[in-house]
Amino acid sequence: MTIRLLSLIMAISLLVSCGKDSADVIGEKSTQTSSVKSSKEIAKGPLSKIYIIADDQLWNQEMQDSVIYYFQSAYPLLPAPEPLYDLMRYSTQQILIKEERRQLRTYLLLADLNDTESKATQMALRDIGEARAKEVKASGDYKLIIGKDKWAEGQTIVYAMGYGKKNIFENIRKNFNTIDKSIRKGEFPKRQKSIYLAGINPEVVSELKSSMNLNLQIPSDYFLAMNDKEAKVAWIRRESSKASFNIMIKDMGSFNEKEFSKEGMKVIRNELGLYVSSDKEDSYMIINDIDLPTIMSSTSFNNNFALEARGIWELENDFMGGPYVSYIVHNPNSDRVLFIDGFVHAPGEEKRGLMLQLEHIIKTLSF
Repeated sequence: MTIRLLSLIMAISLLVSCGKDSADVIGEKSTQTSSVKSSKEIAKGPLSKIYIIADDQLWNQEMQDSVIYYFQSAYPLLPAPEPLYDLMRYSTQQILIKEERRQLRTYLLLADLNDTESKATQMALRDIGEARAKEVKASGDYKLIIGKDKWAEGQTIVYAMGYGKKNIFENIRKNFNTIDKSIRKGEFPKRQKSIYLAGINPEVVSELKSSMNLNLQIPSDYFLAMNDKEAKVAWIRRESSKASFNIMIKDMGSFNEKEFSKEGMKVIRNELGLYVSSDKEDSYMIINDIDLPTIMSSTSFNNNFALEARGIWELENDFMGGPYVSYIVHNPNSDRVLFIDGFVHAPGEEKRGLMLQLEHIIKTLSF
């Protein structure tokens, strides 16, 4: 491994480690009891939707604005803005009077610890247990606590507590990345089941393993549209009545420092775009970073260090476009670099959920 590559990986590792989960998790099954069948119902409800539990006196305009600022900020990056999450609020009483409202997937419980008469505060303190409640009270501070499976299997409850509204705001602000990761982790089994409902496509999985020496779990309804072994480029697709899903992979060979940059990733993606066209003459895919800028960040999945780029694409000489996400990943086994890109074309459709599906598939990548 080259010294430059080692330095880059160390830098990415530091950035990734700064965002590691720091939540106190309660209610999660131990390995000893995981095989015991639960009598609870399976959590229901759509993905990317949070049900807020907050008492009327706490859910004023200031609190609403703060919650919306974080949880309904724009999902990056889509041609038309869509929020990270959809939100719906219930009071504690509204949750308790109807069982179906307690069977949902994801909750955010807001509790002002100064208000001991609050039903939400009382619920939060009962749920976290006496020891944790004393710990929070003694510190006079706040702590992020994630609850699991309170009323149903596969349920996540984020307890955002604080002594006063400003403390609750600060709890959410300080811990939002951890909250987001915890919610997405809780959604993983449902998303996994829906994407791989009919299993994987063993032929495509085997072909990618043989030609590119990688493991990628391709769902059964995707097909191999192209595998150019000379150029070391593969293109996997799924076509439905509403959307076209696409994953493109290129083996970049040995490490090149220039490729691990925004400009380097743009060059690679625009080169892959030459493979993509419509029935219009001389049409090809390019990045459109005039209407929306490309954003880049460091990430990691399956212990693979990666750089991530997001933006929108369009077809030159045609009127087609959509969002994309690209990763450039280091293969630690061969000291080679892989470029993998997911993009959708879904005119008139919301695209947040479509991109989350592609990201889910891409992040099954291993070597």
